[in-house]
Amino acid sequence: DNNSRVTIITGNMNSGKTLWCADNLTGAENIDGILSLKILIKGKRIGYDVKRLSTGETAVFARARNALPEEWNEAYTFGMFSFSGYALNLVGLWFNSFSSKIDTVVIDEIGPLELKGLGFFREAEFVLKEAKKFKKVYLVVRRGLVEKVCLKFNIKKYSVVAVNNYF
Repeated sequence: DNNSRVTIITGNMNSGKTLWCADNLTGAENIDGILSLKILIKGKRIGYDVKRLSTGETAVFARARNALPEEWNEAYTFGMFSFSGYALNLVGLWFNSFSSKIDTVVIDEIGPLELKGLGFFREAEFVLKEAKKFKKVYLVVRRGLVEKVCLKFNIKKYSVVAVNNYF
């Protein structure tokens, strides 16, 4: 079963999953993917930026509907957030432009959006299907959604990194 190459990084909301990825899964020349960086103003979450691991390039990914930047290109809304069509297209381009050396991919995060076929759904499907090319896939999944994500993406075997208060 080639799904044993999947590692799920899980924990509660605000447990430090993204920081764990940044500290433990960046810097190698064979790794690429995305981190979803929480954007706070005065301690309040107003959205997320997406950051490419190999280049450090970032894009505004999601913003609270009451905090949209000018010239916002909305793809759709989900919950309290509006998602950027520009950032979604850019992430697709990033994944399609991985260097041939890339054999390890990080996707932060797979959650309710992806369970509905939105967000990083296509990117997750792509890397999970390319078993010969991508030898290791790290998926960040909030605790409580692991089973649903495994069903949605047909992940039968995986290892787990449980993150708790990683700050």
